[in-house]
Amino acid sequence: MRSRIIRPGFFSNEKLARLGWAAGRLFQGLWCLADRAGLLKDIVATIHGNIFPHNPEVNVDKLLSDLHRGGFVKRYRVGQRRYIQIINFTQHQPIHPKEARSIIPPPRPRKSRGPTLVFPGNSPAIPRLDRPSSTSIPPSTPTPSSQRDRQAGVKQNGWEDDK
Repeated sequence: MRSRIIRPGFFSNEKLARLGWAAGRLFQGLWCLADRAGLLKDIVATIHGNIFPHNPEVNVDKLLSDLHRGGFVKRYRVGQRRYIQIINFTQHQPIHPKEARSIIPPPRPRKSRGPTLVFPGNSPAIPRLDRPSSTSIPPSTPTPSSQRDRQAGVKQNGWEDDK
């Protein structure tokens, strides 16, 4: 485990508090287990043994999933190996210059497929403009990017979900 700095705002984070005390303690412990890039192996038994050695009843896998859904960590796979990325770790943690470089592969950015060109009449999902429909959206109406992203299955953090 590594020594890390926990800032006072950590303890007043309402979103983290709603996940419960065990999730907060797990999140603190993950900071100490993570390398300089905020990455660590997702091995539940090892994490449990390091952070909750005297609390066998704590369900670390469920808490990791809660932290993932809450946007505090990103659980991902590279091949058959599972890893965890602490979101925004490098923005909040000063790293000692002598700390070794990370050997854990970071999550891959989601591949952009680029814009899809669809012309009226070549897709059954797009209404033809020459046949007005009460449900069709006028062509000049922009779709908010967050709505477009949700429709395309893009996650808020921009990474592809492997879990």
